Amino acid sequence: MVSQMKTRARVLEVLEKINFNGYLKELQDCPNPEERREKLIELFPETKNWLRIAKVQLLVILQKDLGIFLEVCQFLNTDGHRQYCEKTGHECPCGIPQKTCVIRDGEIET
Repeated sequence: MVSQMKTRARVLEVLEKINFNGYLKELQDCPNPEERREKLIELFPETKNWLRIAKVQLLVILQKDLGIFLEVCQFLNTDGHRQYCEKTGHECPCGIPQKTCVIRDGEIET
């Protein structure tokens, strides 16, 4: 429970800085999701050392709540200690949020 609270506190701290310092505009001005993620790391290098779940939580909130498109699956969500699919309820095994989901979309033909 303590680590879940720390995770949420870290995410909220970065979100507060994004809003307070006008970084939202900087992220919106990036031409594509990859550059937005790079800008996020440039602005907040400490996030590189975060637990994966904290990184995912930050990306999900930025995309769903603040409208910063980062190519995160629209059904991905997190509760602070796991990431899961809102559509199926299954836990999401991806280390990095993906555009296409083998759980939700089925097997992908190559």
